[in-house]
Amino acid sequence: LAVSLEDHLTERLKSLPALLPADLARQLTESLDFASAKLQEGGTPTVSYDLLSSVSKWSRTDAGRAALRSQEPPMEVHDYDMISLLAGTRTSPDRKFPIYVPESDVREEERLRAINDRKTITTLLNAVLSVGGAGFAAWYAAGQVRWRDEWRALLGMAVAAIVAIAEGILYVLWDSRR
Repeated sequence: LAVSLEDHLTERLKSLPALLPADLARQLTESLDFASAKLQEGGTPTVSYDLLSSVSKWSRTDAGRAALRSQEPPMEVHDYDMISLLAGTRTSPDRKFPIYVPESDVREEERLRAINDRKTITTLLNAVLSVGGAGFAAWYAAGQVRWRDEWRALLGMAVAAIVAIAEGILYVLWDSRR
């Protein structure tokens, strides 16, 4: 498992090789040198999770605590807990981190088109229901005042036509602003 070697982690680990046991110090120095070279090449510097785990385990031993506290100023033991070491890093099962590929523009355009289509369908459905509802309301109201059926139908059709024209104008304005 590879862990990205961020700046704060590099600074924290650079001061350790003099304090670590020889084998662990050698591994850490090699890893930091390799990461430095990789950074100069433009790649993502990494360090192995196992190495960080070994450093964390060492910092919890009596010898590790004593070595960290013997420094001037004393180094904080909790700075080398795994949770502290991994803060702000990324992990990858491969030695190389995959290149970040943002969501394609085609997918984004399709998503936006689908949203716009739904808005258009909703707007048109709203217009149809408004026209029908206004026409029915006028027809029903005319019946309540005891108009003859032909006048009720004529009033309902006139109100529906007026609302349809208004909805058409509103749709044209809405569509031109999209």
